[in-house]
Amino acid sequence: MKAKRIVTLILCAMLVAGLAFVLPATMTGCGDALRIGYTLYEPMNYVDEDGELTGHDVEFAEKALGELGYDYEFVRIEWDKKVLELNSGNIDLIWNGMTITEELQNAMLISDPYMINRQVIVVQTEDLGLYSSPEDLLSAGSIVFESGSAADTVLHEIEGIDESILKGATSQATAFNEVLSGASDVAVVDVTMADTMLAPGTDYSERLSYKDIGFPAEEYGIGMRDDEEGRILLEQLNGKIAEYREDGTLAALYDKYIGNPSSGEGGGVSFGEVTLSLLSGFGTTCLIFLVTLGCALPLGLLISFGTMSRFKWLRGLLKTIIWIVRGVPLMLLVITIYYVPGIITGAVVMPALAAVFVAFVINYACYFSEIFRGGIESISKGQYEAGQVLGMTKAQIFFRVVLAQVVKRIIPPMSNEIITLVKDTALARVILVEEIILRAEDFIVRGFIWPLFYSALFYLVFVGVLTLVFRAAEKKLSYFKV
Repeated sequence: MKAKRIVTLILCAMLVAGLAFVLPATMTGCGDALRIGYTLYEPMNYVDEDGELTGHDVEFAEKALGELGYDYEFVRIEWDKKVLELNSGNIDLIWNGMTITEELQNAMLISDPYMINRQVIVVQTEDLGLYSSPEDLLSAGSIVFESGSAADTVLHEIEGIDESILKGATSQATAFNEVLSGASDVAVVDVTMADTMLAPGTDYSERLSYKDIGFPAEEYGIGMRDDEEGRILLEQLNGKIAEYREDGTLAALYDKYIGNPSSGEGGGVSFGEVTLSLLSGFGTTCLIFLVTLGCALPLGLLISFGTMSRFKWLRGLLKTIIWIVRGVPLMLLVITIYYVPGIITGAVVMPALAAVFVAFVINYACYFSEIFRGGIESISKGQYEAGQVLGMTKAQIFFRVVLAQVVKRIIPPMSNEIITLVKDTALARVILVEEIILRAEDFIVRGFIWPLFYSALFYLVFVGVLTLVFRAAEKKLSYFKV
């Protein structure tokens, strides 16, 4: 129909304009600079009061790479995905208090050690006396640790340990929350993290304590890919480690960030500081929401037209795509779009925010398309025939008779999907896009959990506003009721 072609052209123009505006703005950070993977792990890598990334390993990396003449940038990663990040080309170095293990040595090149670390246990304070050695952990009901960390290794090396009581967490901060809530009896974490999160005045210090029960000492190293560039970096960084050990630079860094407990954040966090940080993350949340909605709505309508096409091959293709997208979790779709192209090409293909845009638009366009299709097919053919009898053109029938009824009928299911989209934006954190939930979790590694619950208020307000908008829209279209 001519009307359908007009709508298709308009929606195509909207879609192209939206993508042309958004995607180029996000395709940054893909130059020749070395990309250093890190997590927030005070005192190795953390954000100071001025919002600047600092810490032992940050200053170490800046000094060493600066003297070697490299450009560099820091890229935040999920620690349990560090090997995937490295192999996909999203990062070139892992420089974040990484314990040298045989497993990691088989997966990448690792520098000479530059610091000694150890693992400690974190328990409810009243249970501190129950554990004095690694063997005492055999009596624990549940032990939590960060997956892929040194704690993962040392726990599995305890003779006779029942692996059913071992729980892998996404971060050391999550391990603290497991013990705080009583979900686990013991957490095994780095002593540097325990010092920070259990410092006086934090949300954890009144109920939790940590203890050294004699785990073997560990060594920190710098990771890089096992290729020609990686081997060059390995030789250069080993030279710098030897130089800094000899001239006292490493000792000075240790004293500055670790030997001096007052060097960390400390002093608590203010309500204003938390609010400003969450507002920054909420801005990213809103951007993901608006870009997804602006692109997925027109794309979804185009797909719905395709699924109703007279061309059987086109209907089959689009319905298969919809089936796949609706059957795959959105989180897995985000991870696939972000990592797989880099694994294939060996270099970063798109920044994390761009990958989130692509994944969310594809996902929600498929859901919206089915809503549009259902709305259009719900209009009886008799209304088209009646319009023709009255002498109306196909365009007049579509825009004056059909379209308004379709809009009214799809508002309830569409509003549900759009509200779900608001909450789904939190999935962007799986590839470290700094939306509001990730911003709230940043305070956990500093020892404060309340900002995570405070972030719920932003979602409630956002969803409340959308609910009022949709109610008003339904009331506006209520004249269709008989």
